[in-house]
Amino acid sequence: MNFPHLFENDFYAILPELYLILSTLVLLLFGVFYSTSKKHQTPSMMQTVAWLGLLCLFCTFCILQNVPFASMTFFYATLILDPFCFFFKTLVLLGAGLSLFISLHYFQTEEFKDFEYTLLLLFSTCSMLLLISASDFISMYLAIEMQSLCLYVLAASKRNSEFSTEAGLKYFLLGAFSSGILLFGCSILYGLTGLTGFQSFAALFFWDWWCSPGGNSKFSFGGYSFYCCWFFYLNLPPHLSIFGLQTYMRVLPRV
Repeated sequence: MNFPHLFENDFYAILPELYLILSTLVLLLFGVFYSTSKKHQTPSMMQTVAWLGLLCLFCTFCILQNVPFASMTFFYATLILDPFCFFFKTLVLLGAGLSLFISLHYFQTEEFKDFEYTLLLLFSTCSMLLLISASDFISMYLAIEMQSLCLYVLAASKRNSEFSTEAGLKYFLLGAFSSGILLFGCSILYGLTGLTGFQSFAALFFWDWWCSPGGNSKFSFGGYSFYCCWFFYLNLPPHLSIFGLQTYMRVLPRV
């Protein structure tokens, strides 16, 4: 096996996500070092990082539109790329950019100075892009957890507001509960079939329901557990005072 060429094309397919996460890390370093600089009298980096974050989202959008592959599976079929994924990734990037742009006025009027807000939003957007491409239970679960960890902190971003702290705590508890249900359903399905790929499950469930009109109760139980977790994830976003963040958390995870 030629290991140097094992992932030769895989990184081209995931280039938008790689660019977004690396640019976010660069913004993190820029914000930390510049905002704590005594030479520049520790300036507020909120507006600067927010505009740079919009630029990163725009560049990610441009890279996505120029990915050299129209349809492929990569990283051992744990991720997939097709026109359906392209469409929804485009929607997520446009929605994230719109949410961040809407929040700029709030940052200015409320003197919100925590530039980490933009970074968490970018990290969450990157996890959404990975979730759209997920073709396996493992990659799906990791992408959901990465997204959830960012959203927990975003929900409690106003540290001086007890309502924001309460929203973050409730969101964390409900998210942990639904994450447990998701993992429980995945473990049941894997224990019964030994499979984790979505394509394999599609073929298996089609054969199972075709051969037994009554269905398999064990598969149904695992499927219901899986469905319950998605119900919680889509209906648990808290009410927040930041309109842009409220829009981001209520719309984009549903995409």
